[in-house]
Amino acid sequence: MSSTVRLPSGKLINLSRFVALFDDDNSRNNYRLSLDGLNQELNIDAEDAEFIMQKLELKSDVNSYH
Repeated sequence: MSSTVRLPSGKLINLSRFVALFDDDNSRNNYRLSLDGLNQELNIDAEDAEFIMQKLELKSDVNSYH
């Protein structure tokens, strides 16, 4: 099963490389995404951040169910 998803903005990310999601201190509409293997964080908007959080919660719910 592929863990690559298309964000609402159109960006493609591989959730198996997820490390962390940070909210920007200056704005509640901007987030920084850290992925394993990247030397820098990606800037994403609130809609993409919410989508990622939903996907990660769904994945953890499935794993805890089994």
